[in-house]
Amino acid sequence: MFNYKKNLRHLNKDYLKLFLISMIITLVFTSVSLTAVANDGDEDDDFKDRAKNFGVAAIGLFSVSIIYVVFYQTFINSKKILPQNDKFEARRAKIQKLFLKVKKPLSLIHYFAGFTAIILVVIHGLSLIGEGNIKAYLGLTTASFYLFFVILGITIKVVLKKLKRPKKLRRTLFKVHTSLIIFVVIISLHVVHIVYRD
Repeated sequence: MFNYKKNLRHLNKDYLKLFLISMIITLVFTSVSLTAVANDGDEDDDFKDRAKNFGVAAIGLFSVSIIYVVFYQTFINSKKILPQNDKFEARRAKIQKLFLKVKKPLSLIHYFAGFTAIILVVIHGLSLIGEGNIKAYLGLTTASFYLFFVILGITIKVVLKKLKRPKKLRRTLFKVHTSLIIFVVIISLHVVHIVYRD
């Protein structure tokens, strides 16, 4: 019991550090964006440009957070795709060794970049909420999916990981969170949102 509390306290400190770092980076992005906009002329265009800058920064951070997903999917699918024989055993072992080596740093980057990106997406969305066009609705749908994925990830990592009973629930939620099909749908929606012109 004592060891459980100690681990939980340590975990909470790690997440607090990640949260603080995310907030600092968000403030830096905000400051840089505000400074850049203050040097220009037209206020309406500047406001939209600033909101778009947050969206671009969020895309960059989401791209960084996806690196972990790529490694994870490669590792999982290599077990399924590579034939079960001695010839491919060495390759499978190399992939596993590489994945286990980069898993922890990449997962921290995944949490940090994803969480910071969702903050920027919220700022981006709130800045352009009055637009009321198809592009805005596409953006809102995409942001909702992203937010769902982030909340699901936090629930799995922070809430359910420490509870021993709902293993089946955790496994099901994890499958949804790591689903390649849902991920492709979200990326496709995001691409449509970016390229769509009113």
